[in-house]
Amino acid sequence: MKKVKQRLLLFTLLSSLSTASFAYVSPPVLQVKNFHGISYLTGGIGLDERYYLDARKSQFNFRIEMARSDGSYLGEGFARIVDHHGRIMLDAKFDGPILLADLPAGKYQIDLVFHGKVKRNHVVVPRHGQKRLVTHWRTGERDLRRVNVEHHSSDAHARRMHHKRMMHIRQKANHFRY
Repeated sequence: MKKVKQRLLLFTLLSSLSTASFAYVSPPVLQVKNFHGISYLTGGIGLDERYYLDARKSQFNFRIEMARSDGSYLGEGFARIVDHHGRIMLDAKFDGPILLADLPAGKYQIDLVFHGKVKRNHVVVPRHGQKRLVTHWRTGERDLRRVNVEHHSSDAHARRMHHKRMMHIRQKANHFRY
């Protein structure tokens, strides 16, 4: 009877350890999205998501990465991809610094928006392989600053200016997205 209890305890311990290890290595939940027949995947926040995107990159022929001028990744922004006939092929919000898309081979205009600034690029997506576009954005303390919530007159002015700047950015993003 003592050996049965020991084996049962050992089995319980091993099964709980194996369950914990499976929960730890589970892949991130990133879903392939679709925009008018164009499949795309966006994310890349944290190493798990970047490894997941790298493992799936062979399924997509176009990759966009958004980074600061110092090379660190940015996790927000919008992308619009227009073909040479003027048709919008993809209109997407970044859920991280990386966007993967499966586009037909051809020439495209890529408009990227970050904090109200727009960058336009022209790329040729090949039939085989993957085209990679990395954009670098100048972001200073002024662009990313958080406003203190203390009630000094200069803080109230800073909050108003921050609100005005955010409204301007939202208007540009809404105009960009139609």
